[in-house]
Amino acid sequence: MIVKMKKITILCMEDQKDSTLENLRALGLLHIKHINEPSSPDLKNGRTDLERTNTAVGILNHYMKEHDTDDLTGHLKQAEVVNKTHELHEKLQKLTTLHDDLHIEAEKLSVYGEIDPGIIENLKEQNIEVRFFSAPDKQVISAPDNTVLTELNNSGSTKVFALTSFGHIEYEGNMLPPPEKKRADVLDEARLLAKQIKEVEKKLVDLSASRKNIENYATIMDDNVKYIEARDGMGTSGKIAYLTGYCPADLINKIKEKSDQNAWGLMIQDPAIEDEVPTLIKYPKIVKPVKAVIEMLEIIPGYKEADISSIFLIFFSIFFAILIGDAGYGLFMLALTIFARKKNKSAPAYTFTLFYILSICTIIWGVLTNNYFGIQPEFLPTILRNLRIPWLTDGVVESRDHIMKLSFFIGACHLTIAHIWNSIVIYPNKKWIAQFGWIMLVWTMYFTACAMVINEPFPLFAYGLLIASTLLILIFMSSPEEFKKEKIGHIMFPLTIVNCFVDVISYIRLFAVGMASLSVAQSFNDIAMRLDFSKIWTIPFIVLILLAGHGLNILLCALGILVHGVRLNTLEFSTHKGLEWSGSKYNPFKKSQIINN
Repeated sequence: MIVKMKKITILCMEDQKDSTLENLRALGLLHIKHINEPSSPDLKNGRTDLERTNTAVGILNHYMKEHDTDDLTGHLKQAEVVNKTHELHEKLQKLTTLHDDLHIEAEKLSVYGEIDPGIIENLKEQNIEVRFFSAPDKQVISAPDNTVLTELNNSGSTKVFALTSFGHIEYEGNMLPPPEKKRADVLDEARLLAKQIKEVEKKLVDLSASRKNIENYATIMDDNVKYIEARDGMGTSGKIAYLTGYCPADLINKIKEKSDQNAWGLMIQDPAIEDEVPTLIKYPKIVKPVKAVIEMLEIIPGYKEADISSIFLIFFSIFFAILIGDAGYGLFMLALTIFARKKNKSAPAYTFTLFYILSICTIIWGVLTNNYFGIQPEFLPTILRNLRIPWLTDGVVESRDHIMKLSFFIGACHLTIAHIWNSIVIYPNKKWIAQFGWIMLVWTMYFTACAMVINEPFPLFAYGLLIASTLLILIFMSSPEEFKKEKIGHIMFPLTIVNCFVDVISYIRLFAVGMASLSVAQSFNDIAMRLDFSKIWTIPFIVLILLAGHGLNILLCALGILVHGVRLNTLEFSTHKGLEWSGSKYNPFKKSQIINN
């Protein structure tokens, strides 16, 4: 349920801005909408310091390890730890760059072997010239008269050689510059830098003992930035300052009490149509598990939109079960959820409840379709085979067609709910009749999908449905007054019919991904079965194949849930419901919770 909001305007004396904001922050109910764009040197500095602190937290997380203490690294203050972290990190980056450059240089010098540039200079003083050349490996090299040829390196398709002679050397070839350093000296420099890198990393590891303190410091700084934003965002008129925000309607009395205590001017209104009202969703206990998915996706409906969390949970559970489709995997997820809950007793219960629901639904679907870790049905106990639904399992072609038909049926039901919901909301406006036209069109597309994909005969009455649905939609989708503004919708209606068909047929992904999961599981089972079970040494390989194969399959299933299970709710259903997920989260002005050490 989307909580009803009230628009609040608070007026105070300009010299009471700080006390007013402190009281509002302590109350923690008002979602502030800035009247002016916050801008000030204090805000700029605050944001810069916050960014540096958050970056320092990220750096220390990278070097985090178990420490005996969470003390702030001796006498250092929090700001000093942040500065020290950045200083060490910048030094580490420079050292690492130099170290990498030295190794690149050493790699380039490797073609010269271990030649010392100093020796080349000494020979030059004695009128002995040394020049270096490269040539293709298969090219035959012959030394000019009065020269000595020394092959230095032969790496693959290229060889490097030196020519030495008294006086000038005349040779046509690809001449290389002489080495400026000895390779061994370069590697010594690199080793010295590696030692310095380890010392800097050790200091960062020591500083990471203060990570939680720096996280708290960042939280305090974030609160300070939000406070400055609220202050800078207030409007002023003479000696009066004012701000605007939104508060849940059922908590408005707390704002009134605080206003009476502090002698604020207070105006309470219903939000206007054009207002950008934040969304607060209050989940009933039975629907609350879906909150875990909504929060993970970071999507939220607009204030004027519908809360579809109950429908989302029901159909997401169905989609999850069909997409994974394996009772064995469902049992594994259920056991993992029970274990995780015992290990995290203080964590919110709704996340675990969600996985209990999803696991049980997966088990039920797997039992009905006779799927247990992809094991062939003939190898299953009779009691398990008897629990199946023959319509979903008997006959390869028949069961495949039946599951596809079921996928289309689920999709048609899903989209039908969207349009029934729309008609209830729109009623008594005559546009509600157009929603029944959409329902008939959805079922026409269901019969069309069955005819085109699984070759079922297209029923004669579906032609009537198509005609009736088209007429109802075109006649009632716009009022006479709105027709001119919305005539483009009438012109594009043939394309809308095609889109409706695409939406229904899109639910075939339930069948496709579920079958892919089964095929992967069976393939790895077949690979394992080809090994000789009678030999003890093959058993570890069999176990490894099964664990790796089914583990990979579970990961692929999880990806399929995110891509397909979520999409059918947030795209196909939401499009038919008219839901754009355009909301902004209700985020009241308050102090953040500090992490306990």
